[in-house]
Amino acid sequence: MQGRFLLYCLLASALLVNAAQAAETALFGMGCFWTAQSDFMQEGTVNPLPGILSSTVGYAGGTTPDPTYENPSDYKEAVKLSYDPKIISYDQLLDLFWHNIDPFDATGQFCDHDATYTSVIYYSNPIQQAAAVASKLKYAQQFGKEIKTEIKPVSSFYDAEAYHQHYKVRNPTTYAIYSFACGRAAQLKRIWGK
Repeated sequence: MQGRFLLYCLLASALLVNAAQAAETALFGMGCFWTAQSDFMQEGTVNPLPGILSSTVGYAGGTTPDPTYENPSDYKEAVKLSYDPKIISYDQLLDLFWHNIDPFDATGQFCDHDATYTSVIYYSNPIQQAAAVASKLKYAQQFGKEIKTEIKPVSSFYDAEAYHQHYKVRNPTTYAIYSFACGRAAQLKRIWGK
């Protein structure tokens, strides 16, 4: 019996190592990082999005060390995703990204307006860059308007403070009030439809 338990432990360990080796990373700035994390993790739903292994909110793209929520400096709020490309593709992540932002707003997102909250796709390799550029072009052509979302290489990322991680799950009432007051759902529906 003890030998069988040890075998199961070894198999489980091997599966976890293989999953970790297969994981890829994506980084998106979508305005408020609370909503970005909630969108990708589908927090509060019965069926979380398959293929997203983990997510961390933080500060991306800046140059000064140790940004904070009170002093983000030249960083943008962003969500970093670890995902399994065998289950969900980078193109699918891009599609979810676009449908959860206002791509025409150069000043921020919804009720959050300054450089910290503007939308950006950070790419970590030429394949991600090409996919991001193609998706931006597709929506520019679809709408016949200039897309204000930036596409930049990943340069830096700092985890946000612990109380910001999975904020919707930890603070559902505060999050609901924030989201409603921002008019986010109504604005997304005006842009993207259902």
